[in-house]
Amino acid sequence: MTPENMKKRPILALMSAALLSACASSPVDHIVEAPDEWVYYAKEAKFGVNTDETIVSRPLKQTLADVSEYSAKCFNGKFVKTTQWLGGQVAGGINQYTSGVNHSGNGMDYFYVQTRPVNKLPYPSMPKNGYFSFASEISGDNKQTKIASYYGNHVKPYLFTLKQWANGNKTKCPDLS
Repeated sequence: MTPENMKKRPILALMSAALLSACASSPVDHIVEAPDEWVYYAKEAKFGVNTDETIVSRPLKQTLADVSEYSAKCFNGKFVKTTQWLGGQVAGGINQYTSGVNHSGNGMDYFYVQTRPVNKLPYPSMPKNGYFSFASEISGDNKQTKIASYYGNHVKPYLFTLKQWANGNKTKCPDLS
């Protein structure tokens, strides 16, 4: 092997690791059972997690009530058949969705969406209700609400929907397929 090829190998290995890790929906390698923990790790991730921050002119309590109500209708218990192209072949699956709003001990509220493949064996690091694919820290007062969201590219439509709910709009549910 030439010295030039030896120099290229570490770079190729790093690039491959970066590409593979960007495909994961959870930026950690152990079981993350709570949305606040997922958000903590998402903040620490250097790539693979998108962030968005928005402020709405609505009271926190009202915003949380709407987000909780609409997310339950759109996500909880939904089973969606998926299709993926893998190496020129079609692979199908069924995902079950869970969402909610949790209040943590640190005074922060969290909106989250979890996805669990139901026709595959669970991975050892999969939480009981599936992997977190979207989570938001929600805080505010009687005048406005701040929402900081963390998500992968494949669930970006959830962000638009969450913003609509936070503003009091009863928009249609995001496409889960």
